[in-house]
Amino acid sequence: MRLEPANGLLVDFPIFGSEEAAVVRQMRKQFSAAVLANPPQVIVVTSALVFYDNGPGEYRKLDRWPAFESFLADDYTLEAEWRPTRTTRWWSREEMPAGYRIYVLRARH
Repeated sequence: MRLEPANGLLVDFPIFGSEEAAVVRQMRKQFSAAVLANPPQVIVVTSALVFYDNGPGEYRKLDRWPAFESFLADDYTLEAEWRPTRTTRWWSREEMPAGYRIYVLRARH
């Protein structure tokens, strides 16, 4: 698809971490400003919270930032979802990889 990150983030824990952390609040502010100024055509959301072994799975990380969850629901259409069917070895152990959802910007009239 030749898509590149439009926001400078390669992982999502800086925006879906604890809102109590100042860096998370700052990253959300920067991310929101960039996305609202130039909404990307496509947003990919993974099912797991990257680098959080015990973090929320099954897209529950979106619950941590309701404003972003609403932005997706209002402005994007869920176009595709993929769920893994077998484990893989990315690190030192077998584990189930994250799934993903692809959201596409709705056409404006």
